[in-house]
Amino acid sequence: MTPATPERERTAYDSTLCVIMEKGQPPIPPAWSLPNELLVYIFSFIFWSPNVLAMAARVCRRWLPAATQVLYSWLFIDSTDEASKLAQTMWDCPKLRALVRRLDVHVDSESLLGWIGLIPAEPGVHALGLWTRADRCAVASVLYRAPALHTVRELHLNGPRSLSIINVPHRLERLGLDNVGDFTLPALPHLRSLFISSCTHVIIPAISRFDQLRTVELSQLTPAHACEILDKLHAIHALIDTLTLSHLSIHTNPPQSLADSVQLFASTGLRVLRIGLPLAAQLSSFGTVEELHIDTDLFLHRVTSEFRALRTAVAGSGSNLKMVRLQHLDESEYGYVRECVGDMGVRVEVVDVYGRCQEAIFST
Repeated sequence: MTPATPERERTAYDSTLCVIMEKGQPPIPPAWSLPNELLVYIFSFIFWSPNVLAMAARVCRRWLPAATQVLYSWLFIDSTDEASKLAQTMWDCPKLRALVRRLDVHVDSESLLGWIGLIPAEPGVHALGLWTRADRCAVASVLYRAPALHTVRELHLNGPRSLSIINVPHRLERLGLDNVGDFTLPALPHLRSLFISSCTHVIIPAISRFDQLRTVELSQLTPAHACEILDKLHAIHALIDTLTLSHLSIHTNPPQSLADSVQLFASTGLRVLRIGLPLAAQLSSFGTVEELHIDTDLFLHRVTSEFRALRTAVAGSGSNLKMVRLQHLDESEYGYVRECVGDMGVRVEVVDVYGRCQEAIFST
């Protein structure tokens, strides 16, 4: 693709301007005149593929800095071939290393990732995702010696070996643990969001303090493990604002112990709660909860008794509850749901399997 020259750009712009002036419309500024800050915003507004950003960088000299900044700010490394080319680029162009803010690493080769150790410590990498299944990880030495990773604020670890090859940064604000081995949560005073999925055993020490923790999501855990985590968080007085329990190994009869654990948070400042219909039906009230999101993904048959229990709990929640959202419903179930929730007394939203809100039922 041949880069556009200023002369060629102005010629095209002048032709367009003549057409606009003939129609009496205000002129449109040429693309090459947009300020760099606006270009960065445009290139970052949605997730553009690296190929699109690379082409944008070659449109003109004014677009090159903004497109390059966005292109190298988030690097997703999932093949040795692409990693080799990227490594060569990083070795040849040291200034590009300072643009990296997010790294998602899916390959395990020290020779391909050695340049990560040369990323400047300031401003450094803000988000790191590490996926590994290997028993011996060559990338370990790279991650240990990379000063830029000391500034990581968001960390997502996936794989049983990932915890053995990285020190969790002390100033971490968001932590995701997916399919990792046994793990003791370290002291993270700045942690605001915690995601745990498919983990064998996560231990929260009794002396831990998470004063900033506001969002917790537990997914694909056993009810006993979920209860243990929730009870430990409640015992250390974690002020959870948003709690999500998804895809736990329960179907129609959640253990009462899990309902009791959720009830504790619902009575002590919880604002947003996302749970399944069977578990929601076991709660006596929703206390301080303002938004209740019910996952009906496993709702394969009509369970009138659970909706009746849900209505009773909603009615006993006073004026705090503002909205109930029923998610993952099939269109054939809308009529039945409308009959069941018609007297809840709060706004009820029906969301289809694609996440689109189809109906809003205002109960009285």
